[in-house]
Amino acid sequence: MSSPMRWGVALAALCLVTAALYEGVYRRMFCYVWIGPDELGVVVSRVGADLPAGQTLAEKGQRGVQREVLGTGVHFIDPFNETVQKFPLVKVTAGTDAREENGTKIPMKAPEVGVVASLAGTPLPPGEFLANPGQKGIQRKVLTPGVYRINPFEAKVELHPATIIETGFVGVVTHLAGEPAQEEFAEPHQRGVLREPLPPGIYNLNPYEYQVRAIKVGYRELSFAGERAIAFPAADGNTIKIAATVVWGLTPADAPYVAKQFGSEDAIVDNAIRPQVESKARVVGSSFTSRQFVEGESRERFQDELARRLLESVEAQHLRITRALVRDVEVPESVRKPLQASKVAVEESQTNQVKTETAKIFNELSRIRSSVELESAKVRFETEKLVQEEMARGDAEVAKLHAETKSQIAQRQLEASQLRAESKKVLGRAEIDVATMMAEAESDGLRRMVEPFGSSEVYALWRFASGLPDSLQIQLRYAGPGTLWTDLPEAAKATLSKN
Repeated sequence: MSSPMRWGVALAALCLVTAALYEGVYRRMFCYVWIGPDELGVVVSRVGADLPAGQTLAEKGQRGVQREVLGTGVHFIDPFNETVQKFPLVKVTAGTDAREENGTKIPMKAPEVGVVASLAGTPLPPGEFLANPGQKGIQRKVLTPGVYRINPFEAKVELHPATIIETGFVGVVTHLAGEPAQEEFAEPHQRGVLREPLPPGIYNLNPYEYQVRAIKVGYRELSFAGERAIAFPAADGNTIKIAATVVWGLTPADAPYVAKQFGSEDAIVDNAIRPQVESKARVVGSSFTSRQFVEGESRERFQDELARRLLESVEAQHLRITRALVRDVEVPESVRKPLQASKVAVEESQTNQVKTETAKIFNELSRIRSSVELESAKVRFETEKLVQEEMARGDAEVAKLHAETKSQIAQRQLEASQLRAESKKVLGRAEIDVATMMAEAESDGLRRMVEPFGSSEVYALWRFASGLPDSLQIQLRYAGPGTLWTDLPEAAKATLSKN
């Protein structure tokens, strides 16, 4: 091999080795980037066109942080002109249900929403603080549970619990964005408390746009006892103390009014229910005397009047009071003892009267019981007597019917025998008459057949001749007197009688 050829082969081998080293070592070690399943890659380019004024992220062919991110897999880059930064994916969880582990109750974890704050885009108009797609700032639309590949140089994500309205509550919504409401309640696009509450459920709401207060609906009790018992002067100047229970509540439609006016359930109790109960109890109680509070009927009238006035007083505040129950009344001892003694005396008198009436009733009952037993014995005796008489009468009737039945059977049997004998006689006579009639009919028929021939001898010859076959040939030969001609009539008769 000549020297130039050897140099050509060596150069070709060097090129192949260089290409293999470039592809197998350099590119694989320095030019390929692996992005894991829970990551994204942000490319920073050192070359390309400069970004226009106001643009923060670069597109392909521009220098700077690239808007488009790298997903899971292997990616080729130019290590001299590009670098890659890895970031975790944004995960918005769906929450967990309440559960129990090793006897410990673990509460439910609410689902999450992701609030996106865009770092790029056009500025917001004056007075606005929530951004729409393409605008810079807190985005109005939130991320629901899921996994998102979001460029951290383009947007930041805050995780917040979703809004949960539990059973027995409604959510009163305050809209934080929009123009101010012109009425008591805001329209959906206005800022203020919305008229329609949220029913129980889970809602993916932006906490920067909506504020939700859970208000308990339904009915509950409020007790006035012990230190909270209501004291007031009665009409006669004595101080009365009552222990009462008030049943009050809210409907879902009332919740926005109450939330706007009071804010919380404690505020409703402290600023509305409790003051109204104490005030109305004093007003109504001042028209009753101490003695009337001891009497059951008067206490019931006080209770009904208190409930009526409470219902009227809180109705304008969208509160509901259904019952006001007076459980106990504390009356001064100087009033209570004489009344109780009087009551006890009346009760004892009534008890003695009832005992006397009871004894009378018991004696009358004993007399009636004896009379009943005597009458019962008489009825049993009379009943047995009647039963025996009826049984004897029945036996006699049965015997009489039995005898009459046997007599009727014998009579019927006799009549049947007579009928059978009479039928036999009739049948005998009928048979004789039939035989006679048949004989007469046969004789008359024979007579009628002979009459046309003039005599029985001629009829006999005709019957004989009619019986001869057509093929019979008779040759007569005279043989002298006393032969065929003399014997022919007798021979014809004999032949006819056989046929």
